[in-house]
Amino acid sequence: MGSLLRQLDRSKNWLARYKGPHGKWLQRSTGTEDKRVAEQILQQYERNSRIAEVEGLVAHKVVANAIEAERLASGRELRFPTLRVFLNEFLKAKTINKKTATIASYRKTVNLFLEHMRAEADKAVNRVRSSDVQAFIQARMDQGAAPATVRQGIVVLRMMFKRAVDEGICAINPVATVEVPEGESSAKLPFTDEDIALILKACPDEEWRTLVFIGYYTGARMSDCLGFKWEDFDLGEAPKVRYQQKKTGKGSKGWVTIAVHPALKKQLLAWHKTSKAPKEGPILPGLTGRPLGGKTGPSTVFVQLLKAAGVDPCYSITGRSKQPRKCFHSFRTTLVSKMQSMEVPQEVRMSIVGHASTDVHKGYSQGEWNSVKSAIEKLPELPS
Repeated sequence: MGSLLRQLDRSKNWLARYKGPHGKWLQRSTGTEDKRVAEQILQQYERNSRIAEVEGLVAHKVVANAIEAERLASGRELRFPTLRVFLNEFLKAKTINKKTATIASYRKTVNLFLEHMRAEADKAVNRVRSSDVQAFIQARMDQGAAPATVRQGIVVLRMMFKRAVDEGICAINPVATVEVPEGESSAKLPFTDEDIALILKACPDEEWRTLVFIGYYTGARMSDCLGFKWEDFDLGEAPKVRYQQKKTGKGSKGWVTIAVHPALKKQLLAWHKTSKAPKEGPILPGLTGRPLGGKTGPSTVFVQLLKAAGVDPCYSITGRSKQPRKCFHSFRTTLVSKMQSMEVPQEVRMSIVGHASTDVHKGYSQGEWNSVKSAIEKLPELPS
């Protein structure tokens, strides 16, 4: 049996508390201060929940009740946007606060899901079922998408459909109960010293050489390297760089401050003189502002540079997906592995590359086996 309650510090409207189709207690606003009307809305919520449970989450029954309730209450017809319209409007609304890269990631998920739904994409959003989302997950896995990539896309879809539920245009969130794949993406392999020498030799110009220097000595992601500005660097007597990571930076989070290696300082000063750059602005103006991926993006071009240098990208092939295990991100793994081999404490390594999780950091510590091997070899030899 459901109940009504109010949180007067937030709103005067009554809240309905009732059991959902999966037996979990739910809490939704009735949108009214009138207790009599709120009780009727609570009863409607409970009827919808019973219909969803008894008839196997047949959404059109719930929707029919919602349409009738809206017509009786306001005299207006309740309209439901198509899946395509709803998702695109969601993206448009998110552009107010989200970064361009985040919106691009959301849009990729939306495009993939709309492509999967085909003709259903132009029908009402409330027609989407959990089975549709589960089939989408399977299709992504069959295409060779990494488990972590699939999970990330499902997080985005779950958030989008939660908005639909909150707005009252979906009775249930079809993404809430799906099964997602376990497992992680293949770890990136570190570069050898020989690889680095070949890469530097193959760089088409000093701007690319400078990018390699920055990646090698900071371990920063390519998006951060391309976003570096001259004002981020202090190249004085105690050179350092301070920046906020694009991937994890939000508010006061994601800030990294590290010392600048003498070789990097020398390269930056030489590049500043050669490029005749002003004291402020992007360090790599020819590469900054371009989309990372795509056929001509810096990430793709860097992998092509590896091939030209004679460095094997070490592709990992799953289904139709082919991902390089050696790419620009490998500089991050290289830095962590080298510092580990030099017995730099883990907490120091984590602060340099901006890792908050030790589990994540372990995936970058490719030198772990060498440390284990060295430790085992130090054990005394047993008498024969």
